Amino acid sequence: MARALNTLLGRILLFVLVSHAVLLPLLYLTLSHGTRVNAEDTYLDYLRGYSRFIADLIENQPVSMPDSDVVALMDSVVLGHDGVYAELRLPDRNLRSSIVSDADEQRFKEDFAFNSHDDEVYYLSMPVKVGEQEGQLNLGFSESDTAAEIARLHRQILISLVIYLLLAVLISIAMGVTLSRPLSGLQKVSRQVALGDFSKTLDAQSSIAEVVELAHDLEFMRHELVQVNTRLKTEIAERQVLEAKLRHSQRVETIGTMAGGIAHEFNNILVPITLYTNVVIEDLPEGSELRGYLLRVQRAARRARELVHKILAFSRQLEVEEKQPEDLAKIVREATDLFSSLSHATLDIEVEITEEPCFVYGDATMLHQVVLNLCTNALKAIPGMDGRIRITLTTETRHPSSALQDRQGLGASYATLTVEDNGMGMDAATSERIFEPFYTTRRVGEGTGLGLSVVHGIVLSHGGDIMVSSDLGMGSVFTIHLPLIPEGKPLLEQAPLRT
Repeated sequence: MARALNTLLGRILLFVLVSHAVLLPLLYLTLSHGTRVNAEDTYLDYLRGYSRFIADLIENQPVSMPDSDVVALMDSVVLGHDGVYAELRLPDRNLRSSIVSDADEQRFKEDFAFNSHDDEVYYLSMPVKVGEQEGQLNLGFSESDTAAEIARLHRQILISLVIYLLLAVLISIAMGVTLSRPLSGLQKVSRQVALGDFSKTLDAQSSIAEVVELAHDLEFMRHELVQVNTRLKTEIAERQVLEAKLRHSQRVETIGTMAGGIAHEFNNILVPITLYTNVVIEDLPEGSELRGYLLRVQRAARRARELVHKILAFSRQLEVEEKQPEDLAKIVREATDLFSSLSHATLDIEVEITEEPCFVYGDATMLHQVVLNLCTNALKAIPGMDGRIRITLTTETRHPSSALQDRQGLGASYATLTVEDNGMGMDAATSERIFEPFYTTRRVGEGTGLGLSVVHGIVLSHGGDIMVSSDLGMGSVFTIHLPLIPEGKPLLEQAPLRT
């Protein structure tokens, strides 16, 4: 607090607040008093004039008014013009308004000032001559409306003074900021220079000589620091480049060794599968049911070989083949056919694939792996031998999130792949972590926790997104959106995909 008050802005604010704390109460008392006196005098002048008018009305009749007419006149006074009491006292009788009760008569006491008896009624009397008789006209009027008006004016004065105080504070803040801006600018730039940002120039746009000289001295120091920092950055950059090359070389060497071993062992498994499958296919007739099964095995082995090739290409830092327009419907159909042949017979598999063109820009092997991983994950989530898996592929003209469309720039058409199961489901905590590498809820030996993380990475690399909806005991639904491209569109005309 003390530090804030010692600043230039703090001193200006303190002066404004202290001066207004003394002056504003005096101003409020003066204005409120003047307003109250003016309102009361105006109201009382009106009442006296109105009372005189009623008295003249009674006196100036050519013939004395009947009592009933006098009572009616008193009633009109009570019913209008804030009237609450009206009475004409004559030597031989009193003519009071029929609306006024006896209790009101007991309260009559003439006022000589506004709100003198704290009863919110202003009573006044006036001599009246009716014929040859001398009488007295007693009238009472409510002060509540005038008092409310005075209170409203006081509130307006108070609000105006508060607004004035706020404006004064804002103006003082603006003045303080204007005066302290050159110093604040120097302070800000000095801190940036201290943190290593030497691109700023220490210059003060001010007419104060001391501030200008301080800016010159700080700019000289910044210039010296820039030269030292440039030399340090050059040395650090050279060292970082060498360290990065060394780490990259070691990492590639390790991955290459591992990938080579995997490829060797995996090829040893694929060779007899491929050879014996080809031999059996050649011996089977064209219409044989077993020949169809073996053709699926042959296609799966071919995809496995392509996957090994991609792993080797990555480990050797070779260029991966460019993505091509692929028929997603065909890929999903092949993957579901393969999954159906590998799953148990009691599993109910529903497949719905759109008849519309469904071309995406990507890698067929990776997309095939996505479908198989999701179907396998759904199968493992179903307890027992009975269950249902539903795979659908549709096209949409508009994705719920415009962020995907904006990111890819491939138009507003999307393919939607959904894999739904009626398995055990997941709670919210599990759903948030299922795409993390090596995260799994299965026991040791039943899974590595890489399947869904691989699916997530492949989908993102194809410019899409993946969402999951699941509840315990209600199954899970995985939904993938991939941007569509027009069928047969030349590759060079398509927008590049950010991977």
